[in-house]
Amino acid sequence: MMQELEALNHAWFLHINGGTGTPEWLIRLAVGIAEGTVLLLPAILLLMAFRGDRQQRLLVIRTGLVLILALGMSLTIRHFWHHPRPFVIGLGNAWLQHSPSSSFPSNHMTAFMAVGFSIFCNKMPRAGLLVLVTGLAVAWARIFLGVHFPMDMLGAIAVALLAHLAVRLTWKSVASRFETLLPPDTRSTP
Repeated sequence: MMQELEALNHAWFLHINGGTGTPEWLIRLAVGIAEGTVLLLPAILLLMAFRGDRQQRLLVIRTGLVLILALGMSLTIRHFWHHPRPFVIGLGNAWLQHSPSSSFPSNHMTAFMAVGFSIFCNKMPRAGLLVLVTGLAVAWARIFLGVHFPMDMLGAIAVALLAHLAVRLTWKSVASRFETLLPPDTRSTP
């Protein structure tokens, strides 16, 4: 079963990975998506923290907890189970310099999905959808550039979803502690 899954992972990767005749503009676009869009995450969270109301600031804290838990889970998996990146095993084309660290799950995708799920499921569906769709673009770019496998992205989605659910299940018992840390909302309500 594991060999069949890995064969599917490799085939799917080769279908998405940029070939030797790939135009330079497409490689540059993919690099921009793979590396530049990560700035969207802190930008959205900072905007929510500084321009939002008390509930949005609480959501920033909640989202931060989901993100920390998801990345912690991702790093733990990577520490105990090393899965080589495509370029390490000589598969496809690598268009982006990267260390030969473990590829599963993708930390970039884990971060995007953790933030996206948290925001989307907590009364900010448009912002959450923006993060989730951007995360899918990042997933495509990192596979296209040869630094990740498709299963790395699916694993990241699973990890982020588990972290989101864990925080969701425990949030009511800890929310009041975080509320006391926030300054009072000085905005006037209509």
